[in-house]
Order: sequence, then C-alpha cells, then structure tokens
Amino acid sequence: MKKTISFVLLIITLTVLCIIAAVSLFSGKLTKNEMEHQLEGKDDKFQKVLYIRLEKPYTYIFYKTDSQIGLAILHKGGMSIYGYAPISSNNGFTYATGETDDLYIAFGAVQNKQISQVLVNGSMCNIAKTDEGYIWYYVQTTRFVSLSIEALDRSGSVIENQVLYKKANP
Repeated sequence: MKKTISFVLLIITLTVLCIIAAVSLFSGKLTKNEMEHQLEGKDDKFQKVLYIRLEKPYTYIFYKTDSQIGLAILHKGGMSIYGYAPISSNNGFTYATGETDDLYIAFGAVQNKQISQVLVNGSMCNIAKTDEGYIWYYVQTTRFVSLSIEALDRSGSVIENQVLYKKANP
C-alpha cells in the first residue's frame, strides 16, 4: 500500500513538473528559428536576422533583405514589419522611420567608421554591431513633433545631420 501511494505521489509530482516546464517553454517566447520562419512568411526578400533586442513588451528584430535592413516588431498581437532602411549609402549612414499606434521609431545603418554615436532629437540611440556593420535605432512612445538625426564622431563633431521635419513655429 505504501509503495502504491509513493508511486502515485511520484507520478503526480512528475506531471506537475512537466506542466510547469511546458508552460515555461511555450509562454509566448519565440526562438530565433521561429522568428526567422515568421519573417520568411511576411517578407519574401528576407535573408537573415541581424540583431534581436528584447525591450518588454516588445522584441525588435532587425534583419537583412537584398539591399536593406528590415525592422519587425514582435508584440502580443503577433509580428509586424515596420520599415526598411538601406544598408549602405555614399556617406556610410542611412536612416528610416516607422510608427505604430503606440511606437515611433527611427533606425538605420552605420558603415562609416568615423561615426560612433547617433542622436535623435538630441537623445542617444542604441547602436549594435552586426555582421553587416552597425545598426542604430531609437524608439519613443509619443509621436515625433520634430525629427532630427545626427551622426557624430568620437570627439562629438557632427558628421551627418538630417532634419526630417521641424515643429512649426506658431
């Protein structure tokens, strides 16, 4: 009788542990391979993932197409593609913008070795090294009232300055 009770308790314990493990593994987190598979279905020019950044509740996925960097965002509602920026340009600095109902994004590529910082409206951007060079991005939750992008060298000198739009003077 004691062996039967011990066996039943062991089975119950193992079942509970399996359920906990399954919930942990499948709690909505996608692996890189699953992200790539989704991107292949959403963008027929998709080649490979360059960089993934988790900033809850979003996952930003930068990927390469034939000549561009694509930005996809994984969120509770699924995965959406938000825009493309050229990988290269004559000056070694590219940019693009995208927006959703609640995110406003500027991003691009840096291949000019002199550029070490990128600012959007005076705020420092995230920069990440990839096997295609560097990518930069800036995300905010309010609409851009004005949008200026500056690429700086190590000493803080402006190498590239783009004013995409300015707030109108009243």
